[in-house]
Amino acid sequence: MPPVLVTIGPVLGIHYEISTYRAMYTLAAVITIAITWWLCVRFGMPGRRSLMVVLASAAALPIGARIWHIATNPSIYLADASRIWSLESSGHALFGGIALMSVVGLLATRLARLDPWRVADASAPALGVGIAVMRVGCYSGGCCFGVPASGPTAVLFPPGSPAHLWQIGHDFVGIFQGPVTAHPTQLYELVGALLCGAIAAAILRLHTAPGVAFLAFIGAFAVVRWVNWGLRARPDTLSLPEPAYGFIYAATIALCGVLIAVRIARAKGLGTRS
Repeated sequence: MPPVLVTIGPVLGIHYEISTYRAMYTLAAVITIAITWWLCVRFGMPGRRSLMVVLASAAALPIGARIWHIATNPSIYLADASRIWSLESSGHALFGGIALMSVVGLLATRLARLDPWRVADASAPALGVGIAVMRVGCYSGGCCFGVPASGPTAVLFPPGSPAHLWQIGHDFVGIFQGPVTAHPTQLYELVGALLCGAIAAAILRLHTAPGVAFLAFIGAFAVVRWVNWGLRARPDTLSLPEPAYGFIYAATIALCGVLIAVRIARAKGLGTRS
């Protein structure tokens, strides 16, 4: 898809561009909210209360994503503090957004007197679709690209793109040379997110213990991110040491595995007592 989706104008002599990146991020938010709410209602939860919980959780995602991006890329914000409050879609780290969304969702469900695990389960397939749509925006905008590579999945990003500039800055090509092919890690994550969402949807159809579908999605997506991280070009602004990312992903996978076992055991225990 082209970087600019549509151009409006001129309006008072000015042309306004709507980037594909921003349009896809907006569409991803709408789709995720709509699917999650629809599944909440299908699970028998009150429509108004579940919608309030979904909206509160959705509002927390970009905030958490920005907070984690600030924590891992502090030099960007020390150089220009105004970027902290920027409404631009860039400058976000997805895992931080999911983490804060989960915390806010837990608090909101308690206030709304809803089962937090069932709301979380409703969000799992929606997150898979939403993340996939987001990555279409990343691919069109040229961010989140991979390291140089060859092979059937490698793509050639255009001259002057962020991938090309990164290749020049890291001596993969000369300053007057064109770009070389690279891993389209945006598309890898798109496919991975859809697979994780499909896994969550399949688990929901099994009517297993509440929370298992959500935890399976988070654990599986952590695997996708971990593998994909090994193929992504590292931003020069990252402050965390390389091993920290592996630890975060491994800890997430392990925690989800433990919680899945606990949820299943508890559900079996309740079934035995009944």
